[in-house]
Amino acid sequence: MANRVAVMSKGRVQQVGSPEEVYEHPANRFVADFIGNVNLLDGRLTLDEPGHCAVTTGIGEIHVGHGVSGTLNMPMAIAVRPEKIEIGKQRPEGVRNIFAGKIKEIAYFGSYNIYIVAAADGSRIKITEANTSRHELSGLTWDDDIFFWWGDHAGVVLRD
Repeated sequence: MANRVAVMSKGRVQQVGSPEEVYEHPANRFVADFIGNVNLLDGRLTLDEPGHCAVTTGIGEIHVGHGVSGTLNMPMAIAVRPEKIEIGKQRPEGVRNIFAGKIKEIAYFGSYNIYIVAAADGSRIKITEANTSRHELSGLTWDDDIFFWWGDHAGVVLRD
């Protein structure tokens, strides 16, 4: 495996970095979507501070643990990897990025499950959950009303 990778599109280099840097901190929408699975949520910048910003999307306001030095109300997208999102029937305490939805699809892959959740605005959110125990049952099934959430540092703001 390479210790540095370059992602190109139409003959132009989009991003160069370690595999971890490119996956965890994509430079733009193309890189985020090209490298791995990602949920892309379009919205507008509503708060911008050096260590924190917020983007209002169709599913609600999303808080991100980095600033963007942008202009308020400018269009942006939030990229959140499916494995960074948690899911459950009970609303957790002390989390800002928490949203309600309904499970529409479930796929069992042995070491993990994939859930496709319909958010209130109709967005489809992909969530992966590791199967950490042979006897563990999540209790989640089709058409369950659930909550899904992630921490401020799970999402990345993309300008294009």
